Amino acid sequence: SVTSRFTKSAMIIGGATLLLFFGISVLLARWAVKPVAETWNRQKNFIEDASHELKTPLSVVMSSADMLIGHPDERGERAAQWTQNIKAEAVRMRALVEDMLSLARVENTSAPVQMETVNLSALVTDSALQLEATAYENGKSLEYDITDGVCVCGGKPQLQQLIDNLLTNAIHYSSEKAKIRIALTRHNKKVLFVVENDGEPIPKDRLSHLFERFYRLDGARSSGGCGLGLAIAKGVVERHHGKIWAESENGVNRFVCELPGLPLNACYTLGTSDINENNH
Repeated sequence: SVTSRFTKSAMIIGGATLLLFFGISVLLARWAVKPVAETWNRQKNFIEDASHELKTPLSVVMSSADMLIGHPDERGERAAQWTQNIKAEAVRMRALVEDMLSLARVENTSAPVQMETVNLSALVTDSALQLEATAYENGKSLEYDITDGVCVCGGKPQLQQLIDNLLTNAIHYSSEKAKIRIALTRHNKKVLFVVENDGEPIPKDRLSHLFERFYRLDGARSSGGCGLGLAIAKGVVERHHGKIWAESENGVNRFVCELPGLPLNACYTLGTSDINENNH
């Protein structure tokens, strides 16, 4: 009959509608939960990596302290070496904790960055001059091509850390007697800050991983550094609405930062609202 056919059709349509809504609900739930799950996994991995990094220096400190306690009458080179081990590993742990705090700050998007007009040309020049002696001590040299009057809107301490981290990374990981080249230029409304050095080629499939926490090319956790410098650099750049990437070709490794720039000869103080409007 017509009534039974109508009832059957209504049940089919109703069931299909319920299934559709159920499917949409599941997709929306997964979409809503995904950022939370990713954040949780990142936090979990960060804690595991940090714990692994701290495990080795703590073991050295404890074993050296045990040797000093177990040999209270020991004097001379052995006692001095145990003491030196404790001091060196304590310095290493302090550097790691400071880097972890810096990374937490730049990744905390709820904490505002005190924005101001920053003369990036002066900032890069000062950093290069300060690190020139460090490069020389390591048998390397700095060359720079810095355009005058390049200004950006940003947090000066964070930008200083970005510059220092990239320069220190280049000094540490460049080849023997390498030249480290620094360039700061303006392209239309963008500012490009480039640090490149001669060194071992980096496989293309690993370039994007360089900015991950605790990532090291050789996979060894004792190769020096805490493995957080480039992660901090990426965090700083992203907080300033910019981009950062790595390139490697013909024995040259290059890190490029692209930041929103101020107009030529427009180094003046802006409020936070003006900065956000300019960046968008």
